[in-house]
Amino acid sequence: MYRGQLQFGVLFLTGLLLFTLGSVPVVAAAVEPTLVVDGKPAVLASPLYWDQGSVLISVEDLATCLGASFRWNDDVTVWIQRYNCTILFRLDGAGEVRKNNEPLVLSVKARTIDGTFYLPLRFMAENLKATVHWNGSANRVEIVTGERQEPPERVSGQGFNAVVAYIDADQLWLLDGRDPKAKPKQITDSGKVELVGWSWDGRWLAYKCKADDEDEPAYLWVVASDGSQARQVDAAPVDDEVLWSPKAERLAYTARECDADGNISAVVVKWAEISAADIGIEALVEEGNATILSLAWHPDGDRIALSWPRAKEQPPIIEQVDLTGNRSLLHTFYDREPVDPELHTWAFISLNWSPDGKHLAYHLRKNSASLTADVVETRVLNIETGVELELSEGLRYPQWM
Repeated sequence: MYRGQLQFGVLFLTGLLLFTLGSVPVVAAAVEPTLVVDGKPAVLASPLYWDQGSVLISVEDLATCLGASFRWNDDVTVWIQRYNCTILFRLDGAGEVRKNNEPLVLSVKARTIDGTFYLPLRFMAENLKATVHWNGSANRVEIVTGERQEPPERVSGQGFNAVVAYIDADQLWLLDGRDPKAKPKQITDSGKVELVGWSWDGRWLAYKCKADDEDEPAYLWVVASDGSQARQVDAAPVDDEVLWSPKAERLAYTARECDADGNISAVVVKWAEISAADIGIEALVEEGNATILSLAWHPDGDRIALSWPRAKEQPPIIEQVDLTGNRSLLHTFYDREPVDPELHTWAFISLNWSPDGKHLAYHLRKNSASLTADVVETRVLNIETGVELELSEGLRYPQWM
């Protein structure tokens, strides 16, 4: 009688233990589970592991599966971020873990296995706002990220006189609103896309495309308004500012020329003529490893203003260059007091012409990024008289000019 009661008790406690461990049970044999993310098998760089009834996953694979960001800091800390949630692991000392700067206790300790940093999959995924299911019969972990997997659909049959370009899931789409039956057309299928804008006549759309890695450079592309003829404009990576001419199918941009080792060897201001038959590129200004902060097409479409930051022997200046490369000085910033090495005006930014080409507006950027983000001086230069009008202070957004 006692033996039977003992066997029953063991079975009861075993069942209770499996129940309280949640939906990912302890597996007697070390059989590696599979992983499915949003219904698709995940391709992992490192194997999954069991530990005390929890599945461990590498931090790199977890970030990839959730579309999260992660970064190592000097092999001492690693953080992983998704939406507004950041979880930081300190690898030295007591192995501190913090979520949005608050202490966090893991269900199973994070650890390094064969040189790879592992985390408890369910615990981490749920803290990063994903859903995790365990399919015991298939020995499979299933993650639902919550991201919409289907492409956008047109829900209205009413037409409108425009072609719309938009970004969805980092990819470029076009919709021809002039055709009530037209559906969204996907233009890109990899990397991350940033819109530049339409040419003056609406025939071409310019955009920048980069790899998924945030540290990778961006490249300039164009596509026709009907979604055809998607082409890379320049083999060199481009900087932030890319501008369409106000009167022609021309793009002005700053490209970074690199040597064989990938180091920036020169910064070049170029303009590209876009046509169905070809893309013609001309270099206007080439400097060593200088920085060109802002570009602005003159309203006549034949000249470009560009700003140079303060250098050791040069105050901030604005130059003008025509499409043959001839350069002329437009304006120089004159220091009213000796330059403070800690804080001084560094460059003209947000260049913007008046419609008649007689005035040029700009912000004055400090050598402090944080102060520049908070407040900048706004000024307008009369090109004909050289008189500079001081307006006020405000935020640095170029679109506010």
